Amino acid sequence: MDSDPAVTLYVTGIVLSFIFSAVFSIVKIIFFSIDNSVSHGDDDNDRLHALQVETVFKHKQLLSSTVSLGKTFSNSAFSIFLFLLLIKLFPSVLLVNIIWITALTSVII
Repeated sequence: MDSDPAVTLYVTGIVLSFIFSAVFSIVKIIFFSIDNSVSHGDDDNDRLHALQVETVFKHKQLLSSTVSLGKTFSNSAFSIFLFLLLIKLFPSVLLVNIIWITALTSVII
């Protein structure tokens, strides 16, 4: 196995971007499930939590856009780090494929 620090950096980037993507998915699931179960109870604590959730859901499109943008960046970072890791580990195989794909797409276009 290659002990280059770049490999460690790429693997760390892959893991962190996967975790961030999962966090954004979980945030969206949790907030939209809370939206269906918000109740105004008699307890002051319940009212406070319901008010806080309602302030978030006044801007539901902003929450959804932020989550989508975060997932897009996380998934893009995952792909980039994975591509860089594969180039580092298998430089000759991927370089030939990249040249072939580039040549093929230039002929099609």
